[in-house]
Amino acid sequence: MKQQELVEATGKSIATIKRIMKSLHDKNYIRRESGKRYGKWEVLV
Repeated sequence: MKQQELVEATGKSIATIKRIMKSLHDKNYIRRESGKRYGKWEVLV
């Protein structure tokens, strides 16, 4: 799911979505695979 799709589904701002995803990444709940542009997030929990 793209960040923009999360914005539309939740009604939150893009800044809020990015902040939450950074927090999840810092806590090792998610990680990025296969690069920044065409990669995807993997859930580790």
